[in-house]
Amino acid sequence: IQQGLINILHTKLVMNQATLMAAEELENEIQSLATAYGKLVGDQNMVIDGLKNLDAALLAVRRQINADAALLEPAAVFTNLTESYQQRREELHNLRDELNEVQEDYRAAMDVVKSKIEVMNSRTNIATQEQIKGLLEINTEMQKQGLVYQYAAGLIEFIVLAYYSHTLWSHLQHAAYTVIPSWIQFVVVLVFSGNIVWATHLIAEYNQGEHHVRRKLIIALILFLLLFAFIVVGSILAGSHSPAH
Repeated sequence: IQQGLINILHTKLVMNQATLMAAEELENEIQSLATAYGKLVGDQNMVIDGLKNLDAALLAVRRQINADAALLEPAAVFTNLTESYQQRREELHNLRDELNEVQEDYRAAMDVVKSKIEVMNSRTNIATQEQIKGLLEINTEMQKQGLVYQYAAGLIEFIVLAYYSHTLWSHLQHAAYTVIPSWIQFVVVLVFSGNIVWATHLIAEYNQGEHHVRRKLIIALILFLLLFAFIVVGSILAGSHSPAH
């Protein structure tokens, strides 16, 4: 048993110190140590019970010899009769002390292995936290880039819509287009294009399950219809008052 303990402490914890063992392997070693420790406790209890029984038997023999009045030297008789048992009793005492020492060694070994596992787990946790921190930093950077791309895409979408809305308006209602002041055209095209961009983004979010944007989407669609109606009616009215008419 002691040799096995020495092998575990030396081979597993000293020789492999440069290359740290996996925590699972160390946990298996703790299981082995705990099993051996349990056997030692059982053996020690058996030795203690044997000592108690032997002491009780020797005491009974001593009393019986002392009670026999015919014996001239009861102490000498007791020593002669129980010499082998006394020797066995001494051996059991020594064995009990040895088992107690081995138990202490195993208990200390389990504490050492547990400490080793705690150190390894702490290192693993630190490494994991560093990896998580790195992933979070990468994720944050990607989110920043995503926002930049999203804003850029929205701006491009807005510019394209504004250009084509203005061009389409000028071609479909050319007479009204020439009558309406440029600043009104500019404001209407900007508001109309911005509303379409906003509405399309809300529709995309709603289709992805973001149902909390439903109210904003309804407002955006109503605003779109009002702007479209304003453009159509305004163009018709402006066209009717143009010089061509």
